[in-house]
Amino acid sequence: MHHSVRMAQKQDDVARINNLDHLLRSGEGDPFDQKAVVGVDRRSYAGWYSHLLSSLSVLSAGETLIFGQAEMSETGTAQIVVITTSLVLTADVDAAVDAVENPFVLVVPRASIVSLEMRAGQGVDVQGSRTVAWPESMVIRVKYRGMGKTLELRGAAYVQHDTARTGPIWTLLGEFKSDLARQISGNA
Repeated sequence: MHHSVRMAQKQDDVARINNLDHLLRSGEGDPFDQKAVVGVDRRSYAGWYSHLLSSLSVLSAGETLIFGQAEMSETGTAQIVVITTSLVLTADVDAAVDAVENPFVLVVPRASIVSLEMRAGQGVDVQGSRTVAWPESMVIRVKYRGMGKTLELRGAAYVQHDTARTGPIWTLLGEFKSDLARQISGNA
């Protein structure tokens, strides 16, 4: 019996790691993908990315994954953000270094939200806004106590080729607004 429980847990762990990888990597060869996946056949994780996925998986266990973003700065630093039902996980990794690293992941509760900013990717147009997937894209800036920087998250407002389905960034905006409202009502 113990063996079957462990096997089920291992399957859950593998599924979570795959879900995290899917959230973070576009698979389209962007700069983050180029650093995160290595080897002649491009089927192996870079050492730092393998360790990062392990840490993110352990820290997010028991949580629903809501949003993930990974970007590569011009200096070669990978900036990773994962949002779950109750946590914000971030890591900055110097991916320019070839040595295998085991990066730390910072975790803060979503309940520690301090501020929220948002920018729509498209302005309102009397004629055109009715025929396109307005606002096309969004940029959200969110600040948390215990986190030394403001997070900047971006994404398409709607699922590509399906304007009836909102994108993860739209869902995230609603989640952040709820978090902020709870924070305000808790301080009143």
